Amino acid sequence: MPKYNKWLQDVIDAAEEVMKNLGDIVYKEAVYEEALCHELRIRGILYERQRNFEIMYKGYTVGSGRVDFIIDPFWATKKKDEHVMEIKAVKTIAKAHMRQAQVYMVSLDIKTGAVMSFDCESGILIEPLDMPDVKPPERKVCKPRSKKAKTIEKFLKKAVDEVYKYFGTEFLYRETTGLTTYENALGVELRLNGIEFSNATHPILYKCQQVETFTIPFVFVDNSAMVMGLYRKPEQIEENKEFYKYYANKFGIKKLYLGLIPEKEDEKVVFTEV
Repeated sequence: MPKYNKWLQDVIDAAEEVMKNLGDIVYKEAVYEEALCHELRIRGILYERQRNFEIMYKGYTVGSGRVDFIIDPFWATKKKDEHVMEIKAVKTIAKAHMRQAQVYMVSLDIKTGAVMSFDCESGILIEPLDMPDVKPPERKVCKPRSKKAKTIEKFLKKAVDEVYKYFGTEFLYRETTGLTTYENALGVELRLNGIEFSNATHPILYKCQQVETFTIPFVFVDNSAMVMGLYRKPEQIEENKEFYKYYANKFGIKKLYLGLIPEKEDEKVVFTEV
């Protein structure tokens, strides 16, 4: 059996007691989390639940997050080290789950943490984590530049690369909310460089009935626009281009630029006109 640090072993012992008492029934994650809270209190293990934090880009808030547990929170103990604990109810702890916890660790500047999963067949699954060696959140507020960017296309390509370089793939586990973080950061870049933009939401109609909406997050004064997306496989690049080309024509967009963030760390950002 692996040997864990005391803080983690104490939580594992509490979690095993939870599993022992809840039995072989499959519960939702929230049930295990609530039961673990109660067991931690019984054992006198200090914790903080659902701590909120900001996701920063160049001193501006571009998103938010909420961590399940902080073990040994600074306000309740004389210990200097806090620990992130994310709770799951899955059969296998995936890389995305670990990446999620590490995002929280980086954002909160907490060096150690773990992902714990409750599974009625396998019991308690645990993945200890250290904070990855990445650039810490930039909290110094960057001021707008005095000169406005001259060429929108070149600027957009550079800006998307810069946003991705700053965040990497760390926030993509969040699916749509993760992409929103990158879009908000791109908005910061646009404002810092004096580029005016708005967003546009268009209705999708079926026999005069609105069935969905399509939002373009960045629309510029020259009637060009920019959207961001994700891709995992090379063939998805062309699929995205065809998808957005259809909507560009449908809604009368003069030029539509597409910035695709790779879901794999060894791939590159794709920037193209559709």
